[in-house]
Amino acid sequence: MDDFDSLCLPIPPLPVDVVRLLVEVTGEIDHRSAMALALSCRRFECWVTPIIYRSVNLKTIRSVDNFLYALEHSDKDVRLMVRVLTIDTMAGAYYSRTSLATTQIISLCTNAVTIALWSLKDKESLLDLSKHKCLRRVSIHMEYFMSDKSCVLSSLPGSIPNFMFNITHLDLYEFKERVLQRAEILQYLHRLTHLFMVSASDEALTLASHFAPFLPSSTRVWIIHFRYYQVCDMKVIDDIAGGHADPRLVVSMKTTKNSPEMANAKYIIHRVLAQTAETKTIWREWGGPLLQEPDFWEEAEMIIAERKRSKKTPHEKKDEDWRELHW
Repeated sequence: MDDFDSLCLPIPPLPVDVVRLLVEVTGEIDHRSAMALALSCRRFECWVTPIIYRSVNLKTIRSVDNFLYALEHSDKDVRLMVRVLTIDTMAGAYYSRTSLATTQIISLCTNAVTIALWSLKDKESLLDLSKHKCLRRVSIHMEYFMSDKSCVLSSLPGSIPNFMFNITHLDLYEFKERVLQRAEILQYLHRLTHLFMVSASDEALTLASHFAPFLPSSTRVWIIHFRYYQVCDMKVIDDIAGGHADPRLVVSMKTTKNSPEMANAKYIIHRVLAQTAETKTIWREWGGPLLQEPDFWEEAEMIIAERKRSKKTPHEKKDEDWRELHW
């Protein structure tokens, strides 16, 4: 054994920068490994802690309580490290205590860029986003976003909340007819480029014309996603999918795998039920593909471009092809 050791080349210690790179990459790849590294020594803890708290997904009531404790008692400024905050359905506000903890967590994470809140059922809990100047994306229940005690209407029409100035992506689920009178809120989102609405049926399509006048001019893509049933009127769906209600509006449906209605459907995003078993997985996809399918936004923009192209004359199409070829 001694002879073998004598033949081995001595390995010099790695530079600190290289060690830090290895630790940070390991933490990025696997969250559990990041936690283990943080517990191993103080230096690793300093390197890995921002990675651990950069993206937080709270799935249980216990995780909500633990994370709130970390925000309030950590010696590090954890609240500023959180950039992506997701509070899942299982952590949901079935109890008033959990609702309060949820709203407290959101109000403390003022540096968040993305906030997804799936399950706040207590409408009495006021969601405070007044200090969230970095917010770019909000995913929330439509009725809560547009209720009298919401984070928006609590400040309007006096002063526009700071968080509304920079929002580019807004996801609203549980489309209800009673929120139509609150549709004017959308006009204050001056930088909104992508709007995603989810409905349990095609009811949202018949009400889409009420929202269209309030969309800001910055909006590029507007998707209404719903589950297709046999009672849905395919003629109405085809008409709206053609861009007649609003040129920015794209229809997205989830159907059975072999749906005959989709055989001749045009300008519609099609997702089978297996791909959207949990609707919340849609909103978690910021830009990545869903089960090897194109991203929702990418596919919607391709549909809008194709609709515009179909309305052009053959001469205009020829000129466009020439520009794409030479530019």
